[in-house]
Amino acid sequence: MKKIILSLSTAVLAISLQAQQVEMEATKSAYKAKNYSEAVQQAHKAEELLKSNYTIEPKDLAEFYLNAANSAKASGDMIAAAEFYAKLGKLESMPIFRAKNKETKNWEYFFSQKEAESVTSAGNYGGVREFPFDGNAMQELAPQINGEANKALDAANKAFTAQNYQLAGKEFLKSYYLYSAVGNKNDLLKYYAGIAMLQTEDKKKAANYLQELVDSGFTGVQQNFYAKEKDTGKKVAFASKQDMDTQVKLGLATDPEVETTESLEEELLSNATYAWYSLEEWEKALAVGKKGLSKYPENENMNQLVTGVYYKSGNSAEFVKTLRAKVNNGTATGIDLFNLAKSIEDDSGDIEEAKKFYKMSIEKDPNFANSYLNLAFAIIKGEEEFVALMNDNLGTSAKEKKIYNENRAKRKSLYEEALPYLEKAYQIEPENLNLIKVLRNTYEVVGNDDKYFEFKKKFDDKARN
Repeated sequence: MKKIILSLSTAVLAISLQAQQVEMEATKSAYKAKNYSEAVQQAHKAEELLKSNYTIEPKDLAEFYLNAANSAKASGDMIAAAEFYAKLGKLESMPIFRAKNKETKNWEYFFSQKEAESVTSAGNYGGVREFPFDGNAMQELAPQINGEANKALDAANKAFTAQNYQLAGKEFLKSYYLYSAVGNKNDLLKYYAGIAMLQTEDKKKAANYLQELVDSGFTGVQQNFYAKEKDTGKKVAFASKQDMDTQVKLGLATDPEVETTESLEEELLSNATYAWYSLEEWEKALAVGKKGLSKYPENENMNQLVTGVYYKSGNSAEFVKTLRAKVNNGTATGIDLFNLAKSIEDDSGDIEEAKKFYKMSIEKDPNFANSYLNLAFAIIKGEEEFVALMNDNLGTSAKEKKIYNENRAKRKSLYEEALPYLEKAYQIEPENLNLIKVLRNTYEVVGNDDKYFEFKKKFDDKARN
């Protein structure tokens, strides 16, 4: 008697299929037993297994989504319920294709012709045919779900206005899935959900939703259709151009107009970059930021974030390269110039070049105190040589006194050069204790006793407090 030998791939497929069927059946059983939380847990497990399995029949998948949606709703998780309803609505509204796998003898189902042809062309399959599926669960549920979607959207708008971003994010997301379930998918609602969540602790979710929109090519551009009611003269909105045109042709409306909204693509790319940056996911932030800057090279937020990624991730070479490019194309800000100066000072030790960029930073932003302070420090840095010579010539001989006095004068000259920048920084930040201390020491070096005692008192008073 011959043994039946399964190939490894066929065995794995059989095990995987069995696991999916177990989880789907567990969802159904838990739902019937009114153990809704358990049903939702089983549904999520089944979904993970469904991702690469084409053998589940559409009617079974529809029943699974309906059970999962109703269970999530009954357990109070309306976002999960809305998501499952949306998947059910998509399943019942889109064309389904079927082909027979000649190796496993199973029918496999696909939800786009492109996917069907891609999979079947790489294996031993029969011809691809469109599969008639007449699921209508969503038709019966549509009025109820549409009402819940409207309610969720109203709650989202009110919560966002009240700056309750946690609630706003959840309600926008709920409305997105519920509207999708009845065939009115609007990615703008997912965008608003992401923006709301970005202002909460749910930044990871926000980043993922915004990234999904980036990957889908979302721009936010929409067309809105308006006309005036003939009887009242009131401007009303229509769901489609066809609806508007029909009302105008029937003489029930006048003055039709089409309004095209502005693109949100630049804003989306900027917010997605920030979301990943705030999570310190540098590669993802850099990928989105570079994509955004390829289309919107003058976006200051993305420029700063991409530059920040290089700095935070320790890629100092790219950091400096990016800043120099911004200097060359005239887009560098005062902060960019300050960062470039500081990087040059720290990495190459070229103090003269660093001083040049600190001065450029001051020209670009005269109220940025750090540029004045760092420029002063860069100037004073040259004192090290003079102080060393002074310490080596503390004796009483004429030669030692001469060397000491010459270098003390040179040191004083450096502080006199730096003093105006320190005083300007103090005008901008008069409460900066470190700056007060530096000014106290500077006045001592240049021999301005009145100012020295004035700033010594300021420092002592603040240090005590």
